[in-house]
Amino acid sequence: MEVEQLGNGWRLILSPQEYQLVLENATSRDSEIVMRLCAESCLRYSEALEATLQRVEEVQCGGEEVLFYHIPHKEKQVPRLGQDNGRETILPEDLFDLMEEHVKAEDLSYRDPLIQYCTRSVFNHVKQAGVKTAEQTGKDEFRKLSPHDLRASFVVNAIERFRMHPQVVLEIGGWTRFDSMAAELSEPTQEDLLREYNRHEMRQ
Repeated sequence: MEVEQLGNGWRLILSPQEYQLVLENATSRDSEIVMRLCAESCLRYSEALEATLQRVEEVQCGGEEVLFYHIPHKEKQVPRLGQDNGRETILPEDLFDLMEEHVKAEDLSYRDPLIQYCTRSVFNHVKQAGVKTAEQTGKDEFRKLSPHDLRASFVVNAIERFRMHPQVVLEIGGWTRFDSMAAELSEPTQEDLLREYNRHEMRQ
């Protein structure tokens, strides 16, 4: 886990294993949905709170059926070129199943926001998952967890751990510029520079 102080707050970058521990400690189905939308589909916390099943589309892509989730632009957001109608990200199939289960259990329509609680309530549920994980692991850093850390963890793991192309991360995350997205990444150390330089050296 990477822990960085930002102004008056903190930013946690979870490994996939640490994220799984937090997810297992989710205290409600709707908070689990929000956590997964942020951590697995790179939605902003505010976007996850407004999620509806109406925005999900099944598409034949690359020889398989894939679920895409459409995120419309806010009025004050400046869209990227070619994103005038919003952006798309991929939705894991089991997350869609969980969202559909929630809609049926809560007697909602596909047009209704899945999250019917107030913003603070969901935020507190995510904090509780962090507290439970801290108690379980003995790592007090988990107590600092916020929903925003889950989206940041997606970015860092996608680029640094899984080598996802930055342009793809930029696209699904809805950033307008690389420098905006780069704020989520840690400053590289000299060891990082040497390792990456040797890995990509042009001369063989």
